[in-house]
Amino acid sequence: MKRKSIAALTAATLVMVPSISSAATVNIQKDAKPDDLTKSSNEKKKSTYIQKQKRERAYSTDTFIIKYSSPINKRVHQKAGVKVIRSLPALGYDVIKIGKKQQPKEVLSYYLKQKDIRGITPSVQYKQLGGADPKKADMYHLQLLQIEKALQLAGNKEVKVAVIDGGMDSKHPDLKSQILPPYNAAAPANAPVPDLHGTHVAGIIGSAAGNGVGGHGIHPKAKILPIDVFNGEEGASDYVIAEGVLKAIEQKADVINMSLGGYMNSPVLEEAVKKAIETGITVVAAAGNESTDAYSTPASYEGVISVGSVNQDKLLSDYSNYGPSVDIVAPGEDVYSTAFDLRKGSTYMKLSGTSMASPVVAGVAALLKSKHPDLTPYQVETILERTATDLGDKGYDLTYANGLVNPVAALQYDVKKVPKKEELTVKAMHQKAKQLKAGGSEEKGSITIPEQKHLYKVNLQEGEYVQTMLDGSKNFDYGLDLYFFPEGKEGEEVEPIKVNDMKASEQEAYLFSAKEAGTLIIAVKDVNGHYSLDGQSQFQLKVETSTDLKTDDTTFEKPAEIKEFPFQTKEYTLFNEEGEGDSDYFTFTVKEPTMLSFSTTGVPGVDATMNLYMGEDENGEPLQVQSTNTNGMGKGEKLAFEAIPEIQYTVEVTNESTSFTSIISLLLSGGSVDMDAPGGSLKPYELKAEAIQLPEDEDGLPMIDLDLPDEEFELDGTDLSTKEIAKRKEAEKKLDLFSLLTEMENEGEHKEMVESILKNAIPFQIGKDKKGYLQQMGDIDYYTFTVDENAYYEFGAKNEANALLSSTIFEYDEETNDLIPLTDMMGGLDILALLFGMPEGDGKTRIALEKGKKYFLSIKDDEGNILADPYTLQAKKVMKAPAEDDRDQNKPIRAKVMKPGEKYKNYFIYNGDIDYYYYKNRGEDRIASIKARPIPFTTAERQKMPKELQNRLFLSGAIVEDLNGNMRIDDNEQARAIPLSFDPFTLNINASFKAKKDVGYFMIVENEMNGVSPQPYTVQLFDLHRKDEDAGSKLVNGVPTKPLPLKKEKNSFVGKGHINVGVDFGDRDYYQLHVDRNSTVNFTLTMEDGLDGKLVIYNAQGKQVTTFNQYGNSDPELGTLQLPKGNYYVEVSETHDRATTQPYTLTITTK
Repeated sequence: MKRKSIAALTAATLVMVPSISSAATVNIQKDAKPDDLTKSSNEKKKSTYIQKQKRERAYSTDTFIIKYSSPINKRVHQKAGVKVIRSLPALGYDVIKIGKKQQPKEVLSYYLKQKDIRGITPSVQYKQLGGADPKKADMYHLQLLQIEKALQLAGNKEVKVAVIDGGMDSKHPDLKSQILPPYNAAAPANAPVPDLHGTHVAGIIGSAAGNGVGGHGIHPKAKILPIDVFNGEEGASDYVIAEGVLKAIEQKADVINMSLGGYMNSPVLEEAVKKAIETGITVVAAAGNESTDAYSTPASYEGVISVGSVNQDKLLSDYSNYGPSVDIVAPGEDVYSTAFDLRKGSTYMKLSGTSMASPVVAGVAALLKSKHPDLTPYQVETILERTATDLGDKGYDLTYANGLVNPVAALQYDVKKVPKKEELTVKAMHQKAKQLKAGGSEEKGSITIPEQKHLYKVNLQEGEYVQTMLDGSKNFDYGLDLYFFPEGKEGEEVEPIKVNDMKASEQEAYLFSAKEAGTLIIAVKDVNGHYSLDGQSQFQLKVETSTDLKTDDTTFEKPAEIKEFPFQTKEYTLFNEEGEGDSDYFTFTVKEPTMLSFSTTGVPGVDATMNLYMGEDENGEPLQVQSTNTNGMGKGEKLAFEAIPEIQYTVEVTNESTSFTSIISLLLSGGSVDMDAPGGSLKPYELKAEAIQLPEDEDGLPMIDLDLPDEEFELDGTDLSTKEIAKRKEAEKKLDLFSLLTEMENEGEHKEMVESILKNAIPFQIGKDKKGYLQQMGDIDYYTFTVDENAYYEFGAKNEANALLSSTIFEYDEETNDLIPLTDMMGGLDILALLFGMPEGDGKTRIALEKGKKYFLSIKDDEGNILADPYTLQAKKVMKAPAEDDRDQNKPIRAKVMKPGEKYKNYFIYNGDIDYYYYKNRGEDRIASIKARPIPFTTAERQKMPKELQNRLFLSGAIVEDLNGNMRIDDNEQARAIPLSFDPFTLNINASFKAKKDVGYFMIVENEMNGVSPQPYTVQLFDLHRKDEDAGSKLVNGVPTKPLPLKKEKNSFVGKGHINVGVDFGDRDYYQLHVDRNSTVNFTLTMEDGLDGKLVIYNAQGKQVTTFNQYGNSDPELGTLQLPKGNYYVEVSETHDRATTQPYTLTITTK
């Protein structure tokens, strides 16, 4: 399937989870108002619902990428008054920036009129997506993939791997020997900005081996070419990433890794990637972290190896994308590698994401190239896929693709067995293409080798048309390449027309028009390069030729007349002539108010739109009042409306989806425009129009008086003009339930609306489908229901015409007699998902609901249209909800009293849930610590739980001092709240505060994302007031006066203690170590989760020998020294002087 081209560039993310931000510290409450902390549960539900509706704009409104067929003259840009900020002549693109005082519409209109312009796309930001080597044991992926054995099979050829990512830590001890001179593609005059993500990815590929620190990469002898495309920012533009690819080509990289991605096509990036592959560079990219089968870019570009993620149990990670565009999977969950910390610098960390899986495969590709340097990208991909360990269903499947990458098998594979890729010269194409019969032919075939193409040819005369239609097996995505060779020019190279508009298993179609005599060669292929050795990949190709194209001569001024209903015709086609779209017009009037339904059948290769007009506007232009284009290529459309007597209506059926004005609007809202002609077909469509009888509105809602201003009803001196009707219909279409409930002019209107819903809502029962209609413009249906068990429920609404249905679920609040919005669901195509670079949802929503509460649900058409076909509302129970401890009932006065050291487990099951805890310090002033952490799902739990519920829990909250001890949070106390935020990598909360004598404190914890998650969490309070183990010890000339003793345990010496609070400049514990002979001494310091231990070794004279502070939070500090006989002192501290709640353990062994 072609990546969505409605936007220029996807909001690409460096594909790492959690994807809240890249490496920045997350402080969830930084923008919170004090009263947010004490909102009632229902206020919280309403607040989080509103926040959920806000979408981040991912595209630029002043920077655009212009594709040209020949270089744009400098005078064109000067006349437009723009600044050319980047030029990519190798790809045929200019990047322009529109000035603040300019009108973007005027500038874009000017460019669209230039003859050499091939397309315009707004630039949208890509965001970041997750001796001995002492930490090798922590790198499970090395053991899982038998990397040590693979390294023995690898060759000696030096391999260069370009890491197009954030900048990397060039001073990292595990990377500094591996890195080539870095490049900053975003700001070439500047050095790259060190970044956690880029450093982690580089380490997975090629961190050094045998250097005494960390672990090692998949290919520790690889040379890393760092290309920074982010420059320390959260986002990177597609043209910058494309320039990074060109830099990798220039530097003769062997492999490119891109752990970034999004969900809209970027032509400039796609062409750069194509150029890299044609140059001989193997390109590997992350498949994405949205748990969807949507096509992520650049991973789904032709020739790119797309990588999904599995965990150490070889199960697909809950976040990993899957489906036809994924080629292979690799370990990507909790992968240990090099890292960069803004405070500490070089360190190590575990991260998760397809970002981590992609460099595993890139590293394996580098191993292959070290042994077989002449392998092409095609051969590398073929070997990796053929030798992958099969997971899931036998053979290729849509979950694990070709399976788990297997480096050993890949390196043992006989490269002579790789099927030879057909390097199709023009001459070879003509020779191998099967000649098709004149008039029409039907062909069948199988894709049995990678990137195989089946070739067919048909001889054409000038003016002749060729209709192609391609169908295939359900797990594979097929496409067509069409090559036209004019008569007498059969030996010349031509650019193919690529036909790839549909999803896997859907029909592809294209109508080709011969402008002159010649030969058309049709190539059938799998667009993802997939194949099946056992014949599962099969296709059927139909080809029809014709010189007798049905032409329709209707225009808006001279439409076909519909004299009576019902009306039916199959006499019209939609094709493109001279690159222009085709429109058919039908006009009619009615003698009495009539509900009409117009429908078209689907036509292969055509994305049809129906528009409804009522006369003309003041400029003489057709006055459009309704439009539908919801089903996409090859699908039919439906349009229903109530016709008013004596009004002249015109219905347009067209393959042009938008007007010139709409094109400009689309560009300014994140869409893109290319100059390709709209799809056409030899096949006629069937248009049906009939008067219909819809049942009466089930609930009589919404009962809203539009109350349009009087002056809008006095147009043209008449009481009822077509313009006035158009205004009214537009206002009706824009009715929105939530705005109706929240933006009424006064409280009385709001209450009246709620009362109407309570009185008229239609009863609905979970588990029983309910059919309904939307009988008028802007109609909204309301349902009411209860549930018989505290559980998770799934809701969905569908319509035969695939209308853009949306729904909101409300909870009824008896205390305020109000409706509280909980969640939304989208049916049909999610337009916001298209515009903002996100994968489409499944049109369903999951939510936990409580027995004993009353709920309401609304359904409406997003376009405000009437639906001639009924919709079906469906709901089912998914899983019983865990029993949460909700004795606080989301109220501070009922907060659970905490005892230091005791662990409390709970859940956030329901939207807006808040848990309150309370601690009163009855002793002297002291420092207390609060810890909260989500409890990860076990593998067994995941296997029993629906995938849609396996969402991560993101905790946040606050600490509030109860100054007056009334167990309530008063206004003055709200302002003193201490926000609690989670660590973006562990997702844990770890905070401390000063507990004053006889003062109480609220600990507030909530689910920041307010999503559906049955994941439990624990919260624990610690009293850090304790005696320092070596309080009497002092340092004299670097020697402690009272060092702590080490305890002998088996073959080790062990010291245990705490890093305490209240010690000036941070607590340090000193242990005395006696080495009785020259020895190799190993040191290990283990601290509790979230802390970063540090060791400093001194000799008997107090002179520092060395420091061990290489590893990060939650990661044991390790070190080895060759020490001569004598006395030594070992200093234990925490890197950032944070106190411990659990004892640390120092272990020393000697050899």
